[in-house]
Amino acid sequence: MSEKRYLIPDGMWHAAEHAAECGFTQRQILEAALRWWAEKPIVPTAKQSAELEHLCRLNDEPTCSDATFYCAEWQRLCFLAPEPEVPEAVKDLMMILNGTLLVVADREMHDRDILEAFRRGLKSAGVKAG
Repeated sequence: MSEKRYLIPDGMWHAAEHAAECGFTQRQILEAALRWWAEKPIVPTAKQSAELEHLCRLNDEPTCSDATFYCAEWQRLCFLAPEPEVPEAVKDLMMILNGTLLVVADREMHDRDILEAFRRGLKSAGVKAG
């Protein structure tokens, strides 16, 4: 499974970078970035909000209200890089099921899938296989 990647919004990065260039301490640099975020909050889109509401309904943590869960989850998601989209044409060649890398049980089938992926790549690039 791949490691999570994080994004820093440009404005937050520039605020921290400016503080660093001014010779501020690490704490002041972090404070500059957080001040930027507090002044320019990242608001979820309608689609993201609907997804968060769905997650709230799935949340079974008894000490956590839906609003608390929603806010905490949104803060976490604000900085996660989106997962790359897998084209439909190659999903059947993926060795992943529900986010878990599968162990190759049938090496011959796996090799055929790899060759098929290569052929599809050539075809999509307009190259004729020889």
